[in-house]
Formats: sequence, structure tokens, C-alpha cells
Amino acid sequence: MQREWTAKDLVDKHVLTSIWKRVSSLSTRFLRMFVLIGILMYFFSFGIAPTESMYPTIHPKDMMIFKKTQNVERGDIIFFHFPLDEQQMYLKRVIGIPGDVIEVKEGFVYLNGTALNEPYIHQQPGYTMEEMTVPAGKVFVLGDNRNNSFDSHEWGFVEVEKIKGKVLAVILPFNRIHLLFFA
Repeated sequence: MQREWTAKDLVDKHVLTSIWKRVSSLSTRFLRMFVLIGILMYFFSFGIAPTESMYPTIHPKDMMIFKKTQNVERGDIIFFHFPLDEQQMYLKRVIGIPGDVIEVKEGFVYLNGTALNEPYIHQQPGYTMEEMTVPAGKVFVLGDNRNNSFDSHEWGFVEVEKIKGKVLAVILPFNRIHLLFFA
């Protein structure tokens, strides 16, 4: 008489224990990974630069990591809802905060009467802008590619509540990885 084999006959207890340990270990790793990803996505976001308005600091198609915050300072590169079309997200550098007086003349941006030292810009601005005072709850932003950027000198201020975050670093492409929160 021929005997039928069962799964228990084919796999001994040691094999089942080994398989269970591996599955358990993998599921713990996946759970940790998903928790970490969830935490990262709560505090951080990723984006790709759509234009050359921030050149040379950020090139078109650079991938960046953003910290989600509305607490920004002069010099921070922020992403925000464009004031004239809230469906669009823009990326610019904060030049003025509430109370600051901004003016562009003779190829320089003036902040509170003093010409800014801006080693990060592509070219000196080829335009002028009359003195403007940044109102409460708003910031004044410019692209680093001053002459090829649609920014506050043309359309005005950004409401702080429209700011979604500030750029921490360029993470792709690999040959352009650099931190920006010190820039």
C-alpha cells in the first residue's frame, strides 16, 4: 500500500521554525521601514525644480528635499503656492521679511538701504524696482537667476501661510548633491 505524504512529513519542525523566524524578521523590518517613511513624509517633502529661475544654486530637474515649515528667514529657499495661481508651486529665495525695505537699482538688491552681497546669483539684476516695504504676514522672494525669474519684483509678496516649506538639500543628480540650509 502506498502512503500519501503530508506537508508535515516533508518539512520538519526546524525548517518551519527557521522560515517563521525569517518571515517575522522581514515583517518587522518592513514595519520599521513604513513607520520611518511615514515620519519622513510628515515632516519632509520632495520636489523637482521646474525652471532655471534658481540657477546656479538649483538647476532645472534637480530633485530636492524640503522641510515642511512656514518659519522662514532671509536667505532660505522656499516653495510656496504662487499668489496669482494657487495650483502652481514656485521655488524662490526669501530676500525680505515683514518690515524690510527692498529696492533694486544699479544692478544690486538693497535691503534696508544696504546692497546685498549675493555670491549665489547668476547675474546682477538688469532691472530696477522702486522701494517696497514688506507687509506683516508676507515675504519678498527673488530667483537666483535674477534676469530670468518671474518673482516678487513683478507680482508682489508671498503670504507666509502659502509657504509649504524650505529646501534643505539637492539630492539628485548625484553629482550635484549639496546642502542648502547653510547657503
